[in-house]
Amino acid sequence: MATAKATLIGLYNFDSSIFDKLILPDGIDKDLFINTLLLKSGEFEVLYFDPQFLQNAIGVWGSKWFRTFSEWLRGTQATWNPIHNYDRTESISDSGSKSYGSERTADYSDARTANLQDERTANLQDQTTFNNSDTTTQTVAATTEHKVSAYDSTAYQPSSQDTVNNGTTGITHSGTVTNNTTGTDTTATTGTDTHHISGTLAGETGSESHSDSRTAHIYGNIGVTQASDMLRGFYDISAWNLYEHMSDVFTQELLIPVY
Repeated sequence: MATAKATLIGLYNFDSSIFDKLILPDGIDKDLFINTLLLKSGEFEVLYFDPQFLQNAIGVWGSKWFRTFSEWLRGTQATWNPIHNYDRTESISDSGSKSYGSERTADYSDARTANLQDERTANLQDQTTFNNSDTTTQTVAATTEHKVSAYDSTAYQPSSQDTVNNGTTGITHSGTVTNNTTGTDTTATTGTDTHHISGTLAGETGSESHSDSRTAHIYGNIGVTQASDMLRGFYDISAWNLYEHMSDVFTQELLIPVY
């Protein structure tokens, strides 16, 4: 005897709002998923017959599997060369900066203390001895002559002559002249001679920076797997269908897959 069943197609035709709370990742066509599910498992009986309860259950199911479906979608969108088994990209960057500055503070203080005392002692005694004996002798006779003219003479004739002998005149000095000074001549200066300079000796300042980057893309077949085997695996992956697998998950959790 035939038994009536509450199939997914039947409940959807009765109330199509059972999928209203289903939220799927961007890039997955919700209508395509619902139609694929109905075609694949629409004749199976639903696990929850109440439409309102089933609507909530489908919403929870979508939230639980949301991340998994996102990753599945990302995998189907990947592109690669099917016969290359080596594909690597290296990005290397090296950057840095350096600042340098040199400021040196030098103490130019140069204090020099000198004993400026200078004492000179001189023997100032100076003695000069002169022999002052000086004798002057005069031996010239002094003569006085009187001249008159005779009455019977045509020429001028002396009348008489007086001669006086002055003798010797002598001036004599004798003795010693002494210039004598004794004592000490002292020049004394005391104190400190200080030379003081202070300041800052500044060096060079600046900065250096460098930035190097390199990108290398290494790809191809390294010979571990033959190209024909890789191509066969590519066909297998290409046959994997996202909506078919989503329908399988839905069927296992919310339907009773019994004919």
